[in-house]
Amino acid sequence: MRRDIQLNERAFSSKEVAEEVGIATPTVRKYGQILERNGYEFLKDGDRRIFVQSDIGALIALRATDKPRYS
Repeated sequence: MRRDIQLNERAFSSKEVAEEVGIATPTVRKYGQILERNGYEFLKDGDRRIFVQSDIGALIALRATDKPRYS
């Protein structure tokens, strides 16, 4: 169980997260699956992930590892 979430913390939909992070909604789902396979826990409503600000930070960090690096 996650303990880093505040009681009245704002929840975001996949679409809102996609807009915030600058990625497509299917990519939010893909990144969520990658994080879960590596032990990350999301709040859920049935099968739907409920995102909070700390989750957005995790997705941004994952996106940064997915970008090509140029020298």
